[in-house]
Amino acid sequence: MRREVEAVLGPVAAARLLPAGSSPLTAVLESPAGTVCVEGAPLDDGERAAAFEARAHAAARTAGIAPRMRGRWTVGGWHVLAHDHAPGRTADLSPGSPDLPLVAALLDQASLRTGPDALPLLADRLGAVPGSPGGLGGTGWLGGTGWLAGEWLLHTALAPGALLVDGRRAWLPDWSSAARGPAWCDVADAVLCLINAGHTPAAALDLAAHLPVWSHIRNDTLAAWAHARRTTGHHEQAPPRALDQLLSHL
Repeated sequence: MRREVEAVLGPVAAARLLPAGSSPLTAVLESPAGTVCVEGAPLDDGERAAAFEARAHAAARTAGIAPRMRGRWTVGGWHVLAHDHAPGRTADLSPGSPDLPLVAALLDQASLRTGPDALPLLADRLGAVPGSPGGLGGTGWLGGTGWLAGEWLLHTALAPGALLVDGRRAWLPDWSSAARGPAWCDVADAVLCLINAGHTPAAALDLAAHLPVWSHIRNDTLAAWAHARRTTGHHEQAPPRALDQLLSHL
């Protein structure tokens, strides 16, 4: 594995392992290419292989908002990918934080990118959700049309702790759950993060309203999205209390 990595990055001067997180193997390398994070997963780990595939597809569309992808290999029984080490610290989303304008600028940039065809549709991932508001029913409404229609690049896993800031700008790493759908969905996730950080639902929605992508969102659409999130368990890291607060407000 080291030979393949060094063929792209140059000689590795230092390396340190990180605790296992989203990948079974994660190391930070110092090389002529800079500080690079290398992640690996066994070839028989189908879920992680799919996540690496999603990150590779999204990488071509995330310049300036996510750490740059440096390479991807299959070697020695492992899926391996390398990307620039994510800079900064976890964003402070609490009311009055100086990080909020940086996060807003990031969300605005991220909402302007179309997703590559190889990524799944968010509607297909969520599936039909009986019992949600608006006559969702068992078919159709989540099937790639209506309020979940869209070809925009989505992170779909924007949760507390996912956003980083380096003092100058915000970053959104780890596009393992990337999908295509309506551009406002990641902003809706950010609204939940803001509520979780201490904003009232009204204040969080007011911050979202400053983003052009949010200009056409109706309350019934947002309520349907929140119910879909809860019913399917989609990205369970979404703060459940924030979902409750948002639905009560709507």
